[in-house]
Parts: sequence; C-alpha cells; structure tokens
Amino acid sequence: MGRRRFRTATRGADSVRNIKPRLRKGFTLVEALAALVLLGVGIAAVVTAQGSLGRTESRMQELQVMARLAESKLSELMATEAANVSDSGDFTEEGDTEHEWETIVDPSGVENVNAIRLIVRKVGGRTNDPEYELNTLQFVPPGDGTAGAATP
Repeated sequence: MGRRRFRTATRGADSVRNIKPRLRKGFTLVEALAALVLLGVGIAAVVTAQGSLGRTESRMQELQVMARLAESKLSELMATEAANVSDSGDFTEEGDTEHEWETIVDPSGVENVNAIRLIVRKVGGRTNDPEYELNTLQFVPPGDGTAGAATP
C-alpha cells in the first residue's frame, strides 16, 4: 500500500494566507456624516452666541445713554433745588426724544434728609426694557416745618 496524498485546496489556503489589511484612503460615509453634524452644531452655537452678544452690547449702550441722562438731570435738579418734590418729564431740551425721567422724593428716616430716586426709561417702553435708577440723599435745612421744603 502506498501513501495517500491529500491535496489541499490551494485556493482556500491562499486566500487565508494572503489576507492583507487594506490601506484606507479617505473617510467612510458614516464618518463624513458625523463630521458634518458636529460642524453644524458648532456653527449654530457660534451664530447663537453672536446674536446674544449683539443684543447685550445694544442693551449696554442704551444703559450708558440712560446713565448720562440721569446724572445730568439729577445735577440740574439739585442745582435748581427742584429735587425737593416728585416730578417727571422728558429730555427734549437735551435733544433726546426717546427717554423720559421721573423723580420720587421720600423721607429717608433721618431728620431733614430726603431720599431722591431718579428713574430714566424709554418713552412708551415695554416691561422688559432697561431702565436706569439713580439714588441720592439731600439735606433739607429746617424751615417752616413742611417736609421736603427748602428755605430760600
């Protein structure tokens, strides 16, 4: 008896031995879509932040104008002794038709001292529009006994 020879299937063996890792060139579709989604989310966040920054800057500029108007009006009222009574008005003399002011004079709790609040807001403003409030105290010399009255 002779030895039997078995033939091996070269095709199967070669295919197992000749498996080489493929060199990948480029991205898969899933990777490209994931990158696009991340890029879209990032761009949306930047656009939202820019809009928010613009609104905040506009609001700060508005408050700066109001602060300037309030300080000017309070100085005028204190110099003319018109700060002794609650009053209101606008800034047309200063060339500003967009803002209005109001003073509220209350006793401070200390004898001969009034608490003065000056509030500047937009004319016809909405409830969420900014307003600027300036507070100070004013000495009222003792006079004829009326609260808040200054003696000449």
